[in-house]
Amino acid sequence: ADRMVAPPKGLIHQETIIWFDNLDQLTSLVEFYLQHEEERVKIAQSGWILAMTHHRSWHRLEEVLYGMTEHFCSFSHW
Repeated sequence: ADRMVAPPKGLIHQETIIWFDNLDQLTSLVEFYLQHEEERVKIAQSGWILAMTHHRSWHRLEEVLYGMTEHFCSFSHW
């Protein structure tokens, strides 16, 4: 993803997401991760789990209504 001013909570470069700053960097990252499947899949799985457990629409609604997220989902598989 392109770098955000205020990324969602929990997104960590090279753990749950890959940031890029320009087209050349994006191209290099795509080439790298196409050649490193295990790393790519690990980051994708971690990002998906984070999104599904902490960044669903009801999480945003709870933050608006209660000022915090009350419920978390758990996923045992990808």
